[in-house]
Amino acid sequence: MSLSFSKERLLNQFLKSLFNERYRYFNKQHRQNEYNSLYVLYSSMSTLPHSYQKHILFWILAWLGQSLLFSGGTGVGFYLVKNIPIVFLQVLLVYVNGNLLFPKLLLDQKFLLYTFASFVFIYSAFLLSYPLIGISFYIFFPEISFAGDGSGFFFFPTNYWSILSNSAPYSLAFLLSSVYFLLHFITRRDSTSSEDQSIESSGEEDFTVVLKEGKTIHRVDLREVYYIKGMKEYVQWHTSGRKLITLHSLAKLDEQLKEKGFLRIHKSFIVNSTLINSITSESLVVNGKEIPIGRSYRKKVLSSFQALPFL
Repeated sequence: MSLSFSKERLLNQFLKSLFNERYRYFNKQHRQNEYNSLYVLYSSMSTLPHSYQKHILFWILAWLGQSLLFSGGTGVGFYLVKNIPIVFLQVLLVYVNGNLLFPKLLLDQKFLLYTFASFVFIYSAFLLSYPLIGISFYIFFPEISFAGDGSGFFFFPTNYWSILSNSAPYSLAFLLSSVYFLLHFITRRDSTSSEDQSIESSGEEDFTVVLKEGKTIHRVDLREVYYIKGMKEYVQWHTSGRKLITLHSLAKLDEQLKEKGFLRIHKSFIVNSTLINSITSESLVVNGKEIPIGRSYRKKVLSSFQALPFL
C-alpha cells in the first residue's frame, strides 16, 4: 500500500510539472480560443433561470477556490484538472442530500438510517474519485501513459488515514450542506411560525384552500387530497397531481378538516375518507397506497366505517 501511495504522489508531481510546461506553451491564439469558449459558456448561462445561474456560479467558484487552496499557490493548473471530478462528486452529494436524504430521512427523524446513508454515499464518492480523476487527466493529457497500466490512479486505498484525509472534501461538502439545509429549515419554520397555519378557505364551496409552501402560495381542492403525512413540524400533502410540504401540525389539521371528510388514522397520517379504496383492522388503502391504522385510532376508524350502510 505504501508503494502504491508513493507511486501516486510521484505521478502527481510529474503531472504538475508537465501541466505547467504546457501552460507556458499556450500562445495568444490558444488564449483567444479559451476566451471565446468562456463567452459561449456565459451566453448559455444567461438564458438559464436566475436560481440555476446562482447554483452554477457557486460551484464554479468552489472549483476555483478549492484548486487554489490545494495548490498552495503553485501548480494551480494541475489542481484545476484534478478538482473537476472532485467538485462533480461534491455536487452529487449535496443535491442527493438536499433532495433525498435530508427530507426523506432526517426530517422524518430516521437518524440512524440517515447517518448510515451518509457514510455510504461519502465512501462511494471517495471510491469513485480515483477512476474519475484518472479519466480527467487522461482527457487533458492523452499522451501520458499512466504508469504503464494506469494503476497510479485506478487503485482503492484501504489505509484508514488515507481514506480519512482523501474523503475530507466529500465529508465536508456533505456536512456543510446538512448544516445549510437545517438552518434553512429552521428559518422557514420561524418565518411562518406566527401562522402555524390555519387553513384559509378561498370561498369556493369551502373545499378549495390556500396553502403556503415556503414563499409559494398554492390553491388546493381538498377533494383531490388523498392523505396528509406528518413530518414533525411540517406535513406533506399527497394530492392527485402533486406533493406539497407546509408548516402545520396534524392535531390542528385534524380539527380543521374533520368536517371535510378527513379522518385521523395514525399519529402520522390523516386520510380523505371519501377516497379510501379498502380497509382492514390493520391498514387501509388510498390511491393504491397502504397506510397503517394506529392502535389508538383503530376503534374510532372502524366504528366510523361500520356506521355506513352495506349492500
